[in-house]
Amino acid sequence: MPRVIVTSRIEGAIAISSVLQEPVSKPQLPKDISPPVPSPVKSQPVFPKKLSEEEIQKLEDELKRLKINPEPCMNVIQKYWGNVQGAIARVKEAIQQGWCSNPTGLFINSCKKGIKPQKSQVSNDVSEWFNWARKQRIVIAMTDGWAYKPEGEAVKIDEMMTLYPMTE
Repeated sequence: MPRVIVTSRIEGAIAISSVLQEPVSKPQLPKDISPPVPSPVKSQPVFPKKLSEEEIQKLEDELKRLKINPEPCMNVIQKYWGNVQGAIARVKEAIQQGWCSNPTGLFINSCKKGIKPQKSQVSNDVSEWFNWARKQRIVIAMTDGWAYKPEGEAVKIDEMMTLYPMTE
């Protein structure tokens, strides 16, 4: 039975490149040639350097102070070392805001996903508004979602942005 090989389809039209009378066999490598072997990936060290017992103890003390159980966290810490400080800061922020009921789980999740505290992630529009408002002497400082007027009064940033829209 003849076999048809379709090489392209253009808006319903089919271009036929060839008709074969025999079934296509799987190509075989010559016996003296072996298939290519992927080169091994060089493994990177888990820590940027070997941590001393003192450094490990400091880290464990910090975790315990935040009510984080260090035992289930050690493998995550080794694997995601670059995310550890951001995860600790996120747990501190969550505890301060009162929404964290499981600090160990939040720490592990933050390490794995590389999530950092939200307060340090100010959007560009808020940053631009703050710089404009400071030049206009409407505000003198901003922290944790609050803007401070020159008189010392603290007002929510979104409220301040509504009261004083940015004009050029």
